[in-house]
Amino acid sequence: MQSCLGIYIDNLMVKYSKISKDKDNIKIESSGVKFYENLSNTIEQIVQETNSQRIPIAVNVVDENYDYIDVFSLLNKNDIKKSIDIEFEMLCNERGYDKNLYETRYILSVNRNNPDKMKAMNVSIMKNTLIERTRPFEKMKLGFATPISTSIVNLLNLDEKPNALIVNIEDTTTVTTVINGIIDDVDRINEGMKEILAEINASENSLSKSYEICKNTTISSQDGGITEGNEYLDVVMPTLYKIVNEVK
Repeated sequence: MQSCLGIYIDNLMVKYSKISKDKDNIKIESSGVKFYENLSNTIEQIVQETNSQRIPIAVNVVDENYDYIDVFSLLNKNDIKKSIDIEFEMLCNERGYDKNLYETRYILSVNRNNPDKMKAMNVSIMKNTLIERTRPFEKMKLGFATPISTSIVNLLNLDEKPNALIVNIEDTTTVTTVINGIIDDVDRINEGMKEILAEINASENSLSKSYEICKNTTISSQDGGITEGNEYLDVVMPTLYKIVNEVK
């Protein structure tokens, strides 16, 4: 049986789930949320509580950049990589960045505007940022450090629905577009849970309580019915409306 501990780190919050897989059956063995002051201590506590010392750990990265580069579809794999590297270096020069300070990966998709080319989504992150994110896991079995906007696609059954739009609302919001089973585009929306939690916390003076309030808030349906437990709808709804409009 394969197992993995997934950790998502936000501004002051760590979300985690321990997953096991037996053939095609996936089971969530444990999951939770912890608010932290000392990130390393909190991660160590999660690993101990979930008994994950000997299994791979996956963690999200932050502050990654997305650039879209056209490459000729007839190029071989090595030439595609060289072409993307050259284009990314030119972009860095235009922006006044040092290309050598970045770690990069790319995803190829069909260029719907030009059948002779493919579109490469080049994902880059500063090496120092990556080092800081992975530092708390130095004594652990860290298997993956990846953007949530690309790894979240693994939750979908793309055999049944190869086209999808995934809206993931965290501190900020990312929108991942999947076309024919391949990630085609990632957009960022500045609005997200950060503003909502901060405003609720100003009244409640407890981040954990503010988080639980958000989890238990019910959004009214189109018939206008309002249920109990929605005392902060006036805080939640403006941000959600902005996200919905951006997604549209």
